[in-house]
Amino acid sequence: MTPRPLRSMTRLLLSCLLMGSAGSTTLAASPPPQRPFQTQLPWSLERGRWEFASGLLRRDGVAPPFFGEDRETYRGEYRLSLVDATLGLGGGGEVQVRFGLQRFHEEGGEAGSGIEDARVAFGYQLPVSRLDTAIRFEVKLPNAPNDRRLGTDETDIFLVGAVGRLRQRWGWAGNAGFGILGDPVEAAVQDDVLLLGAAGWVALDKAGRWTLLGEANGIAASRFGNDFRVARLGLRMGRERPIDVSVRRGLTSESEDWGLEAGMTFPASRSVR
Repeated sequence: MTPRPLRSMTRLLLSCLLMGSAGSTTLAASPPPQRPFQTQLPWSLERGRWEFASGLLRRDGVAPPFFGEDRETYRGEYRLSLVDATLGLGGGGEVQVRFGLQRFHEEGGEAGSGIEDARVAFGYQLPVSRLDTAIRFEVKLPNAPNDRRLGTDETDIFLVGAVGRLRQRWGWAGNAGFGILGDPVEAAVQDDVLLLGAAGWVALDKAGRWTLLGEANGIAASRFGNDFRVARLGLRMGRERPIDVSVRRGLTSESEDWGLEAGMTFPASRSVR
């Protein structure tokens, strides 16, 4: 017969293990950080929840917008995130602000560095039961000048719908929408494009500390050589403050040849009144 103190300790130990297992399952099934995905995920942050991110991107053989037909403008780039912050607003809504530094060197000898265009986006998770869905409205602001090809000096608008499914150790998401790109070369001209994307991920261990992720997305139906599409394969390490590394491959002639990316995500909480 098992002594009463031993039985009590056994029950306590089993209770702790069950609670720990339930907590691990909940964490593993929670939505992954948006970084490093470009495909928008259809899950919004909880009210008062922040997600800060930082990262460095190196890519070769990419054309700047509206210069895709001129091979002399293909270049290598470095991009460093300065601001990449998302705030959950509650009720399924969130807001995101992003901009950074860039440095490029073109095949024709042109080189430049400076602030890249800032982006402000609003997302809203829709109350749909069968699939997780959301809509996202994003505006690219003309912070970077066009005279040195750091930006287009035009305001761009994007509207995307996102769907996805989340499980304890894997998930997927897909995007479809449209964008309106302002032409920096010709007045009163715009490029109406389609936005497409798909992403998926799977945890390599039960605790979710190692996650394999991949995606393919970009722009289609451009009239001005802006068909930038890329595939990405990467690994996310950690859960509280995950670090990610990924390799990129361009899927069109205007897109980059190859790229390498690394970064980190910093979640935080703050009450919003």
